[in-house]
Amino acid sequence: MSGSGSGATNLNLEETDGFTGLTFISGETGANPGKFYFQVIFADPDLGILEQPALEINLLDAATATGSGTAQLEDKGGTIKWSVDGETADGIGLKGTIECGPVDSN
Repeated sequence: MSGSGSGATNLNLEETDGFTGLTFISGETGANPGKFYFQVIFADPDLGILEQPALEINLLDAATATGSGTAQLEDKGGTIKWSVDGETADGIGLKGTIECGPVDSN
C-alpha cells in the first residue's frame, strides 16, 4: 500500500460493515498526497459477479477525478498507516484506515 508497493496488508473483516475488500493507491509520495485512489468492494470476487458493487474516490488524474477527499500517511517506523476521508462523486462518505507492515524504508 505504500507508494513503492512494499509491505503487507491486513484486512480485518470483523471491523467492517459488509465489505469484502479494498484498494488504495497513492499517486504521490509524502504524508498528504493529493493524488490517490480508494475503492471499497462489497462482493466476494469468487462468487463470479462480473461487476462487483463498489464505492470509490479517484483523484489520480485531475481531468477525470471523481469524488473528493484527503489521504494522510503516518510513518510508524516499521509500519505505516494510511487514513482516508472523503466522498464519492454521488456524495457517499468514505472513511478508512489501512495499516501496512513491515515496510522498507529505502
